[in-house]
Amino acid sequence: MSSVLQPATEDQDPPVARSYRPVSPHLAIAPPVSVVIPAMNEAENLPYVFKSLPDWIHEVVLVDGNSTDDTVEVARGLWPGVKVVGQRGKGKGTPCAPASTPAPATSS
Repeated sequence: MSSVLQPATEDQDPPVARSYRPVSPHLAIAPPVSVVIPAMNEAENLPYVFKSLPDWIHEVVLVDGNSTDDTVEVARGLWPGVKVVGQRGKGKGTPCAPASTPAPATSS
């Protein structure tokens, strides 16, 4: 998985939302963060959910439970890079299963 490089200074505390691990006096690593959103017929509510996402989120994965409304289209309109994964099973326990598999490592 790729890392995001950020400048680090000794006299400056890192932002509260991020935790940095110094790798040198001038660089620190902020790990990428993915958000998984299980949804079924949530087109009306997605704007509120996406509005609450911090700008430092690396990836958004929508697990669609076979929605019959515009859930997927609304999600793509709100976050153009959203990854959509179809839910395989039924019930509330299965939406996160496809997205909880570790992503393959990528290089930048």
